[in-house]
Parts: sequence; C-alpha cells; structure tokens
Amino acid sequence: MKQTIKLRVNPKSSALARVVGMYVRRGIDIEHLLVEKEERSDFSTMTITMDCDTFKLEQMIRQLSKQIDVIAVQKLSGESH
Repeated sequence: MKQTIKLRVNPKSSALARVVGMYVRRGIDIEHLLVEKEERSDFSTMTITMDCDTFKLEQMIRQLSKQIDVIAVQKLSGESH
C-alpha cells in the first residue's frame, strides 16, 4: 500500500542521510523523495512516498520523530497531497 509522509527538517547534509538510512535498515523502499527548501524559514521539507503496511508506517513515524534534525512528521492521506 502506498504511504506518504511529510517531514520538516533542519537543512543539514546529514539529515537526508539519516532519514534514508532509517529506511534502508528497515528494508523499506522509498518510491519517491522530494526535498525542498522552505521560502520563509531556515528549514527544509521532505515528502517521502513508500510502499509499506500501516504498521511499518507508524513505526517509521515514531522513529523519525525521535531524530535530532527532524522538527515535525506528518502522515498524508490520499486526498491531502
């Protein structure tokens, strides 16, 4: 099942590596990754689409929210993106 999450992160080069590394360690394939700089702040937004079940998605959300460079994690439904 396709799942999409949106992250707000500090724009450090290590932030992307840490996030992608979490997916690699859990064996979850990223199908789409978009990283863009926010215009009015010093943060970046990552939008990630993956093919996984709801349990793995919730697990990733919990783990990502613990990362030091991640400010916020939001699960997107099919209608909101």
